[in-house]
Amino acid sequence: MRVEQILSFISSWILRLGVIVFLLPLFYELWINPGSDDEIWFWVYRVFFAILYFVFSILILVLKRLRFYTFGFSLVLIASVYKLLILSYQQGLTMEHPVYILLIVVSFYFISKSERVTRRKRSF
Repeated sequence: MRVEQILSFISSWILRLGVIVFLLPLFYELWINPGSDDEIWFWVYRVFFAILYFVFSILILVLKRLRFYTFGFSLVLIASVYKLLILSYQQGLTMEHPVYILLIVVSFYFISKSERVTRRKRSF
């Protein structure tokens, strides 16, 4: 393997793990307080969120790189916008806002990267 391939492989897996770790606190927050007072629905929501996190994690790990960029960073984009709105509503302007704005920008970059790469391959 060439050095470029090794670096690409390592960075791809670091990004995958980063997305999975980023989604963990969001799903943990939903796990702690799923939003239902009824005991049955409380556990139904908990099981649903646990299965959803597990499915997202598996998908992130098995998708090809360009599909991962689109799917994984779409999840990061949605989660960042959600956290930004919740944070703004609950606490007003805080020091965490720039972090979520940066994550939104980085997500747009990786989502659009797959389109740029496929366009470049078609033009040759």
